[in-house]
Amino acid sequence: MRRGMRIGFIAGVALALGAGAALAASIVCVGGTCTGTDRPDRIIGSDGRDAIFARGNRDQVSARAGADELHGNGGPDDLCGESGNDFYAAGKRSDILSEFGTCGRDFRPAGDGVSSGDDHMEGGGGNDFIEGNDGADVLIGGNGADIQGSGTNGGQGYTQMYGDPGDDVLRGKEKADGMEGEEGDDRHFGGRGNDVIDASNDESPGSVDLVDCGDGFDRAIANRVDVVRPNCERVLRRGSGPTARAAASDAEQDRARSAARAVG
Repeated sequence: MRRGMRIGFIAGVALALGAGAALAASIVCVGGTCTGTDRPDRIIGSDGRDAIFARGNRDQVSARAGADELHGNGGPDDLCGESGNDFYAAGKRSDILSEFGTCGRDFRPAGDGVSSGDDHMEGGGGNDFIEGNDGADVLIGGNGADIQGSGTNGGQGYTQMYGDPGDDVLRGKEKADGMEGEEGDDRHFGGRGNDVIDASNDESPGSVDLVDCGDGFDRAIANRVDVVRPNCERVLRRGSGPTARAAASDAEQDRARSAARAVG
């Protein structure tokens, strides 16, 4: 049986939104289901398990500890899971999903800002920013041109990123990552760690991807028209047609894309 919801309203603070300023509700969740208002909310989770549902305005959510659910809505929303194995579901606008406790542009909730756990983060229909951290995270972009990033706190866990439709940017950092840009002209940056980058899977016709493996011993799977930088240790090409040469700069990459389309 689901626990009933109890919400503590700390205060309402005025947001400078020009004429007809809206009132932002500051909400503290104490476990169970926690729902925002139709105003811009600042929602802070408990140290237990919360199911937090933002509503129809610009909301900033910090779930804190526990295995939490964070749901965007009419947004755009800032959803910060922090510690615990969290589940994220963005709304239809351009949202920020982050495991760091300070993902809101001006939101600094109480708490230690610890951000770990094995998290599942799904973008929605907008151009989302999705950022994991420690743990074995799964990041899914959804529709839109999304930016995804993995953790920065060393080599703990393995992050798997999926771009979905749209021209996405998938960026690894300190640890080993797996990336699949899928549909659209995607850019893959492995960063440090031994990464596996698949730019060929579930690809849309006519798209040309960039693969930049970065440091580590990396493996790349790419279509022949994709641009693969020389820092990829192992490269498997798929498909037919001429193979795009490695591009050392963004300008060369753009020229390679144009050439690939001209012959495709």
